[in-house]
Amino acid sequence: MKNPQKTVDELRPIDDTFIRKLGEHRAFCEEMLRTVMENPCLEVISNTVQKNIYNIDTRSVAVDILCTDTKDHFSVEVQKADDDDHQKRVRYNGACVQILSSEKGTKFAALPDVYMIYITEKDIFKRGKTIYHFDRVIRETGDTVDNGYHEIYVNAEVDDGTDIAEYMEIFSSPDVHMNTKFPNICNTVSYYKKGKGRGKR
Repeated sequence: MKNPQKTVDELRPIDDTFIRKLGEHRAFCEEMLRTVMENPCLEVISNTVQKNIYNIDTRSVAVDILCTDTKDHFSVEVQKADDDDHQKRVRYNGACVQILSSEKGTKFAALPDVYMIYITEKDIFKRGKTIYHFDRVIRETGDTVDNGYHEIYVNAEVDDGTDIAEYMEIFSSPDVHMNTKFPNICNTVSYYKKGKGRGKR
């Protein structure tokens, strides 16, 4: 039987079990979203882990982390496996999150923007970038149009020299890092690995 303490030592933020604990901390979520969104002013006002979206007749969804700021919704999913269609998974989960974020009677113009942030261990698009943003483009004109739904894919495999790549190095490591650029992920990981949170479930 594996030693529980050794299991804790080997955990990485990119692991399902660990990301859900880290996601309970608003400061961790805020720093992660500020980094991915490249928006240092983003302020998280609510964060929920393992948010279950139940559908009676169709497949239900469990969102790893669901956050909101004053106007937008952010769904964060961590996926290490490479045995499914990632884009269709994001498409389906995104539809469920959009329904969850819509109150009955809300006019379409008032719907919040939804950002689907999908974090993988490998570069699933194999284009040599740490982050990929998907835009809606009018094929006939090449113009980009915005309907408030956004897909962002981030991976821990590629180091393209960006701040996001530096953050993902910490995100995919079992070690406790001390990085002044990203103090919240470092402090939260340290809390569970070396501090008072080590014995908590």
